[in-house]
Amino acid sequence: MRPAVLVALESSKTDQLGLVWIIGDSLVKWAATFALGHYPDLDIGVAAANLVWRGAPGATLLRLPQRLRDMASRHGERRTPTMMVLHLGGNDLGTATLTQMEAALREVMVTVQRLFPGCTPIWSDILHRVRYSRAGSQSRLEACRKNINERARGIFVRGGGRILSHPIFSWERFFREDGVHLSNLGNQGFLDDIREGLSFFSLCPRGVRYPPF
Repeated sequence: MRPAVLVALESSKTDQLGLVWIIGDSLVKWAATFALGHYPDLDIGVAAANLVWRGAPGATLLRLPQRLRDMASRHGERRTPTMMVLHLGGNDLGTATLTQMEAALREVMVTVQRLFPGCTPIWSDILHRVRYSRAGSQSRLEACRKNINERARGIFVRGGGRILSHPIFSWERFFREDGVHLSNLGNQGFLDDIREGLSFFSLCPRGVRYPPF
């Protein structure tokens, strides 16, 4: 079943960095909503970039390949993004197997290369959660999160992509009371990571991971 709500917001800047799509689940939706209240042109401080935010609550990694195909068909002959930040996978934990998620990651890379030539895909690591909403062992789901992030990093780097990590998201104050969605402080930190990562990758074409350690 497709997510019922989609937030598609676009910055109004004339771009030199290029067109950047930020695609994800509810974390991207809420980050875009937060950005709208703090950055009037939705640029989040990225100089001369045109950012398009596409956050859909409930979106999953397993459905991402089809979602990308749908986006390609809707955009037709419009410009291909120069970069594509992908933040999904949290909703798959506890419902999909590691094998299914890894297969989806490989299909994502093939889909981006085929439908968006010249676009650099950026894997945004699945965030740590204070609490996982899925039934089951919290430690097992956390181990699964780390495992799929490691697999995604290898797949993306080998395919010419980039990695955006979020090392500060281990503190409870970055989350709302549900332990899943981000607080205002967390949304600001998430936006900071995206801004700094995009700036790093544009200035350091050979850099494959931000932060670079």
